Amino acid sequence: MRIGIDYRLPASASQRGSARTFREIIAALVNSDTGNEYILYANIMPASDKIKNKPNFTIRIIKEINYIIDEQVRFPRLVRQDALDILWCPYNTFPLLITRKCRLIVTIHDLIFLNAPSGKESLRQKIGRLYRKLCVTAGRKRIDTCITVSQYSANQIRLILGINSVCIPNYNCVGMFSRLVGKYSFK
Repeated sequence: MRIGIDYRLPASASQRGSARTFREIIAALVNSDTGNEYILYANIMPASDKIKNKPNFTIRIIKEINYIIDEQVRFPRLVRQDALDILWCPYNTFPLLITRKCRLIVTIHDLIFLNAPSGKESLRQKIGRLYRKLCVTAGRKRIDTCITVSQYSANQIRLILGINSVCIPNYNCVGMFSRLVGKYSFK
């Protein structure tokens, strides 16, 4: 199977929790999965040599123009060009216009961005919140599987967004992602 992963945030060496978590998931995949072909879409070359030296892992550098334009215009082209079976978008947003031939797995940590801001927010924060809201509300029917981190978030995603295929892993880990990939049959 050809699996694409949006790796822009972890490749940037961000120390945010989700970036570190997904770097660890990818490191575990590198060590455990030789049967699938992975394409990591990054805006800079990741520091990890573990990824660079694996034949089933390709790093595709996307020179970033604009996060939103890259995700909504460039990603759908890359999905077709790379003939992906699965695309995993682990940061609450995803391309809205990808081919139906590609299964879409999206991680939505919570739905706080659907609420009005509780305090003053910068223009960047406001654009980010509105963009996440647009992606999940407009694209909710396109999501094949949603990963989230808690039973509360899963219930909110089912209730508010109407997404029924929600996975709550015991831990954000490689085993969780491998089980999701394994449930898709492409024969």
